[in-house]
Amino acid sequence: MKIKIEELAQTNNDFHNLINSTDLATIFLDRAIQVKLFTPRARDIFNLLPADTGRPLSDLTSRLDDAEMIRDVERVLSSLQPVDREVVTTDSRWYSMRILPYRTADDRIDGVVVTFMDITERKRSSELVRISEERLRRAIEIETVGITFFDFDGGINEANDAFLRMSGYSRADVKRGVVRWDYMTPPDWLQQSGKAIEELRSLGRTTPYEKEYIRKDGSRWWGLFSATRLTEDEGVEYIIDITEGKQLAEGLTQVRAELEEKLGTRTAALAQSNSALAESNKALEEANIALGESNRAREQAIWRLVTAQEDERRKIARDLHDQLGQQLTALRLHLETLKGRMVEDEKAFAQIEQTQVITRRIESDIDFLAWELRPLALDDLGLQAALNDYVQKWSKHADIPVDFHSQGLGRRRLVPEVETNLYRIAQEALNNVYKHSRATRADVILDRRDHHVVLIVEDNGSGFDHETRLNTTEGIGLIGMRERANLIGGALEIESVPRKGTTVFVRVPTDLAAAEDI
Repeated sequence: MKIKIEELAQTNNDFHNLINSTDLATIFLDRAIQVKLFTPRARDIFNLLPADTGRPLSDLTSRLDDAEMIRDVERVLSSLQPVDREVVTTDSRWYSMRILPYRTADDRIDGVVVTFMDITERKRSSELVRISEERLRRAIEIETVGITFFDFDGGINEANDAFLRMSGYSRADVKRGVVRWDYMTPPDWLQQSGKAIEELRSLGRTTPYEKEYIRKDGSRWWGLFSATRLTEDEGVEYIIDITEGKQLAEGLTQVRAELEEKLGTRTAALAQSNSALAESNKALEEANIALGESNRAREQAIWRLVTAQEDERRKIARDLHDQLGQQLTALRLHLETLKGRMVEDEKAFAQIEQTQVITRRIESDIDFLAWELRPLALDDLGLQAALNDYVQKWSKHADIPVDFHSQGLGRRRLVPEVETNLYRIAQEALNNVYKHSRATRADVILDRRDHHVVLIVEDNGSGFDHETRLNTTEGIGLIGMRERANLIGGALEIESVPRKGTTVFVRVPTDLAAAEDI
C-alpha cells in the first residue's frame, strides 16, 4: 500500500512539473465548463488564479477578442468533434486554439481540453513576406520595360503588364502555357536566340541584343533584349519596344533608295542631253543642286535619328535608374530587415535569402542596362572620363584586358554632339571586338594631335577583309560608325588584316570639335 501511495505521489509530482513547465497555454474544463486545471501560460490569456479552480470559464475575464469560444466548447461537448481555429487577443497576439474532448481512462467524456499555441511571430512573418512579395510585384510593374521569367526550353512562366501590352497576349494565355518565346521568335531569328541562350548559360547574362517578336495577332515588333540567369534552367529578361526607332531607320533606308533612284534618273537624263550642250550644262547644274539638297536632307535625317536615339536612351536609362532602381533598393533593405527577424524559422529564412539573391541580380542587371544605354559620366564629366569608365566595365564584362590612354586634352571638354558620337563609335568598335574578333587584348586611345581630336580602338584579334565585311550584315555597325564620324565633320578609317587584328581611327578637326575648358 505504501509503495502504491509513493508511486501515486511521484506520478502526481511528475504531472504537476509537466503542467508548470509546458510552454502551451492549456485549460481543462469539466462538462459544466468549469475550470479544473490550467497551465501557467494560460494566465497570458485569462485572468486566472489558483482559487479559480471550479469557477465557470464564462465568469473569468480574458484578453481574447472573440465571443465564440464558449459556444465552441459547447459544440465539442455535444458533437465530440475537435475545433481548430485561430484567435486574436486585444493586444494583437495571435493563437492557434484547439478544443478536444477530455476522455477518461474508461473512455468517458469528462469535459474538454483547450490549448492555445502562440503563433504571433508566424503571422507577422507571413504578413511581412506578403508585403515583400507585393513590393516586388510593384517593382516589376514599370510601364516602359517588359519583364518575363522564362525557361531555357522556350516557356514563359510569368510576365509583367508592359510585356503583355507589347506582345498582345493576356495573363490567362501565360497561365495556359501558350506564351512561349520560341513560338514568338520568327524562324529567321531563332539562331540569334540560340546564341543568346548559350551566352546566358556560360556567362549568366546576355549582352543587350535586338530581334523581332511575333504578336498574338501575327504582326511583328522589334525589341531590345537583355537577360540574366536565375537558376540552371530559368532566367529573367528585360525588353524595350524599339519598333518606332526601327521604323524610323527603315524610313531612312527608303529615303536613301529614293535619293539613289532620283540620282540615277538625273544621270540618265544628262546622258540623253549630250546633243545639246547648253541643256546638258543646265541639267547638270540642276542635278548638282538636287544632289546637294538630298545630301543635306540625308544628313539632317541621320542627325535627327541619332538625336532621337540618344534622347530615348537617356530617358529610358533615367527611368530605369530613378523608378525601378529606387524601388528595388527599398525592397532589398526591407528584405534584409525581414531576414534578421526570421533567424529561427529556417524555411522562411532560406526563402528570404533566395529572394535577396534574385533582387540583387535584378538590381545589378538594371544598373548595367541603364549604364549601357546612357552613362551619366558622359554628361557630367565628359568624354575622357566616360570612356575610361566604360573601358574598365567593358573589360570586366567581356573578360578582355584593355588599356586606355589619353593625352593632350587635359581638362578640356568637346561639344556634346562630338563627345556623344565619339563615345558611341568606341562603344560599337569594342562591341565588334567582343562579338567577332576573338581578341585577347585591346587598346583605346583618345588624344589631341596636329589640330585634331583622335580616337583609336585597336585589338589583336582575328581581323577581317574590310570590303567583304561591308557587304554582310556585320558591316552595318561599320557603316553606322562611319556615318557618326561624318555627322561631326570627322573621318573614319579601318585597318584590318585577317589573323593580325583590327585598328579603327577617327579624326575630328579641333575647330569643329570646339574644345573648351571645364
